[in-house]
Amino acid sequence: MEIWFSILESQSLRGASFSYVSQLREHIDAFIATYNKNAAPLVWTKAKVHQRRIKGRRISELRFPVLGR
Repeated sequence: MEIWFSILESQSLRGASFSYVSQLREHIDAFIATYNKNAAPLVWTKAKVHQRRIKGRRISELRFPVLGR
C-alpha cells in the first residue's frame, strides 16, 4: 500500500496546491482513472535481512526480564 501512495505523491501531488478538499478528491480520482488504464500488479521484493548479534546471540534469542516482576 505504501508503494502506491508513494507513486501518487511523486507523480501527481508533489508541488500541487488545492483550495478545497473537493479539488483534491477530483485530482486524485483523475489520477487513479489514468493510472488504472496501464496498471500492473506491484511486485514486492525483500532483501535478505541479517539479524544483529549481541554477545554472540541473535536479538531474537535474547530474553529480557519484564519490568516490575
